[in-house]
Amino acid sequence: MQADLYVFRIVLHVFGDDEIAASILRNVLPAMKDTSRIVLLDLKLDPNAPTAWARMEAYANIFLLSWHYTLTEIHKLTLNPSSTNAQMHSLTGKDRTAEQWAQVVRLASPDLELGKIISSPGRLWSVIEVIRKGV
Repeated sequence: MQADLYVFRIVLHVFGDDEIAASILRNVLPAMKDTSRIVLLDLKLDPNAPTAWARMEAYANIFLLSWHYTLTEIHKLTLNPSSTNAQMHSLTGKDRTAEQWAQVVRLASPDLELGKIISSPGRLWSVIEVIRKGV
């Protein structure tokens, strides 16, 4: 379906494998118009942040994703406790820096490029723009 804007909220983060994350972007490309944009509402790590802060951000992020996963997907999980635990622990999220996000976009397609990244000081989440090259 053609649209001006495609928004993914904490979607690519859940996929720690860059190739899988890139394939999601790649699958949107055929539907995009030349002026369409993809917006990722996701985490962007600061590579200059102290290690302890980055680790704390990652732990907070895992907690938030687990909470989000539990609330939105619990109806799909079986009531078998061992199966539920296995599914809940299968999240393989990945925190990425701006350069790592650019790498995911490059893997997706040579026709895409990383646009603006808008982050607020003290906030974990960023607005990450992906656009067609040359637009």
